[in-house]
Amino acid sequence: MPALEDVYGKFGFAAEAAQLLETQLGNMLLFHHIIEASRQ
Repeated sequence: MPALEDVYGKFGFAAEAAQLLETQLGNMLLFHHIIEASRQ
């Protein structure tokens, strides 16, 4: 059975990756809205 520290460590890596993905997707969405607004 893995140690609790190992579980928390792996969860930390996954949580950080998910947060970076969310930030990147948010930036892309914002950029898309800015481009669309400038075309109108």
